[in-house]
Amino acid sequence: MFVVADGQYASAQTIPSSLITSNERQITKKEMESKIVVLNFWFMTCGPCLREMSDLKSLQERYGKNNHIIFIAISSMDDSEQLEMFRKYKDFGYELIPKNSNWINYYKIKLYPTNMILDKGQVVFKQEGYNEKKKLVDLEKKITTLVLKQDVN
Repeated sequence: MFVVADGQYASAQTIPSSLITSNERQITKKEMESKIVVLNFWFMTCGPCLREMSDLKSLQERYGKNNHIIFIAISSMDDSEQLEMFRKYKDFGYELIPKNSNWINYYKIKLYPTNMILDKGQVVFKQEGYNEKKKLVDLEKKITTLVLKQDVN
């Protein structure tokens, strides 16, 4: 597992484009730039991706009611139909985005799963891989910090 610390990303990184979910909802670039965006890059046959899903679902359930956070899972290889079928059996509460090489290439995703957080369109956290023992502790800490910062403002 690899975690990138704050400040290691150029401020020029922005959201590359709007997204269309597997159930055809558009998530606009403007909407994402105004929120904390928790991203998960994954695919349905990735073992570590599947193992982290209960932890991702817990995070989404804890913070998902906050209107200033959106949870998005971008698949590297699964189409809309596959994702909707998957959702029926293992919904983890994220907006599901079918195969999207544009975002994967833009953020240079090489390892799955990869979890990222964008704040006002800027990458503020990136974690590659999944560690069964550590789970998603660093991801949750960063979300909590951003939510508390938001509540102060």
